[in-house]
Amino acid sequence: MLLTKVYEKPGNWFFRGTSVTLNNVSLFEMDGSYIAGMSNWTNVGYGLMATIPVTFAANGTYDLYVYAKFTVYEVMRIGYIPLEAVQIEAAYFDEPMVVG
Repeated sequence: MLLTKVYEKPGNWFFRGTSVTLNNVSLFEMDGSYIAGMSNWTNVGYGLMATIPVTFAANGTYDLYVYAKFTVYEVMRIGYIPLEAVQIEAAYFDEPMVVG
């Protein structure tokens, strides 16, 4: 999973921009069963990449979607302030994942 900021323009000199970090990335079945969790993350220069090791029990085609919830923090000259909570209900991938 890749998380990246596309664009931002701070409103005034006191605000330096927003911060992005990854705390917990997990993979679940549609019924809510836990499959796997994030083993690590790294900064790839244009965003943060999370690694989720997973093994599928059977070959086949899987439809994947992302549910995300995160907080946007404003980076000020004296620290951080939470601005808003953002929730993405279901963002479906364009192509199914083929395991074989």
